[in-house]
Amino acid sequence: MELVFMTAKFTKAEKKEIGRRIADARVAKRLTQEQLAEYCDCSTNHISNLECGNVGPSFPTIARIGKLLDTGIDYYLYNLSDYYSDRMISADISEALVECDTETRLFCRETIQRAVEYSKRMKKKQQNT
Repeated sequence: MELVFMTAKFTKAEKKEIGRRIADARVAKRLTQEQLAEYCDCSTNHISNLECGNVGPSFPTIARIGKLLDTGIDYYLYNLSDYYSDRMISADISEALVECDTETRLFCRETIQRAVEYSKRMKKKQQNT
């Protein structure tokens, strides 16, 4: 299984918001940028750039930050890029399914297909009213 690490394309405002959230969580845990950088296996300069909103986080970096700061990834990305959120959801589902047997994976696929069909019917019904 090949792992692909994504870097989402965030807007400038999204990068600023993510950076603010990272800095707030780090300060709340009473950690320095140096300590966070060491844990994330990156430079202090990179953490500074993240917190200032100069760069957006990669998936592995934001996952490490969420783990260390006990926040979870969603804390940083909530109400931000739909592209990134969609990819994270897909990755979460794929990761969960790897641990399942074939019968369970087929059941999950059927359940998702039913949920999608239901969602389509509800949207169509709303459009008609």
